[in-house]
Amino acid sequence: MTDFLKLAAGLSVYNDGRYNEYAIARAYWQLEGQIHTVESRMQSEKDGYAVIEVKGFDKVHNPAGRLTVTLMKSDGLFHENRVPQKQSDVDEWFCFTWAQAENYLEQVQDTNPIHRGEGAVVPGLMLIDLLLDKGFIPLGRQGYTMRFKAPMFMGSHFVCLVQRKKLFVESPDKGICYAEVIFS
Repeated sequence: MTDFLKLAAGLSVYNDGRYNEYAIARAYWQLEGQIHTVESRMQSEKDGYAVIEVKGFDKVHNPAGRLTVTLMKSDGLFHENRVPQKQSDVDEWFCFTWAQAENYLEQVQDTNPIHRGEGAVVPGLMLIDLLLDKGFIPLGRQGYTMRFKAPMFMGSHFVCLVQRKKLFVESPDKGICYAEVIFS
């Protein structure tokens, strides 16, 4: 399990069903070292909205990472069956498989039903882990913020485009922007 996924798994203490049908609107993370233990806490909670922080620590309990997610009630999510109509100028397309999603959900103990069944939404933190793994986002002490703009449904193809100080996660025809990462 990657250090980022260890932080993501720190959210599992809130898997009591209270945040079922919530989606991640924004995620901020920082990785400074190897995560050995995590501590989670609620920063803010209102009707249909929550901010949860997970702090990661190394073996001697020094800070090694942080993940803060803003969750919002996902009422009104629609199922986008759009298939790219033309080839993008980007060489590499991505698409998450059900097996990848199930593996991720099991690792981080995510029980949110919006990630399962017909019309399932791709877990946002699984997307961040892929971007870290593929080198689109460098590891280091710098913090990053990802804003989720539109739900990405299982089976959706996407590309990653770096423009100026942002990384965009878009449909291959650039008709849908799923998320953007802001580099500080």
